[in-house]
Amino acid sequence: MLNFGFYGLLFIVPLYFQQVHHLSALLTGVALLPMATMPMIASPLAAGPPCALVRTCR
Repeated sequence: MLNFGFYGLLFIVPLYFQQVHHLSALLTGVALLPMATMPMIASPLAAGPPCALVRTCR
């Protein structure tokens, strides 16, 4: 369910940036880069601590 909300944001926020803030498609993409790249950084980090507590992870 959380993924639906996240991907919904990736659909709605570019429309908002282009319609309200009058950004070009390129600048909208640049503005969305932090929001799109944070899950790639956070996912491996989030998997680390539980595996450190439970010794069955490899």
